[in-house]
Amino acid sequence: VPGVKGDKGDKGDTGAAGSASLPVLHRASGNLSSVVNEPAGKYLVVGSADLQNNDGDRQIASCSIQGEVVVSRYLGAVSSSSVGDEDVMPVLGTVNLAAAGTITLLCSGFTITGFTRMFVIPVASVVNG
Repeated sequence: VPGVKGDKGDKGDTGAAGSASLPVLHRASGNLSSVVNEPAGKYLVVGSADLQNNDGDRQIASCSIQGEVVVSRYLGAVSSSSVGDEDVMPVLGTVNLAAAGTITLLCSGFTITGFTRMFVIPVASVVNG
């Protein structure tokens, strides 16, 4: 049998202030490159590259963020149907801008064509491990 309900307790301490606003997500898309302008800060870059080899030989397709290669794959040669090997590659990385500037996702390779898209998300910090 339940007992008698007790008195109401004291009011708790006020919690820490929350964020004044949600972070702004920037996105961009383009053929072999996507670029956004950002203020100084730390960012998570999440993107993809839909790339195709248009050559008769196997070729390497590579994608970089701020000039640092983050993914590379071999794409097969153009087949007898004149369609090159195609692959969608995830592109992930972090960027630390000391001053306002651009964040660039760039994909390349001999006779490589395609489409890129990226989302840039501000973060408080980037911790390894």
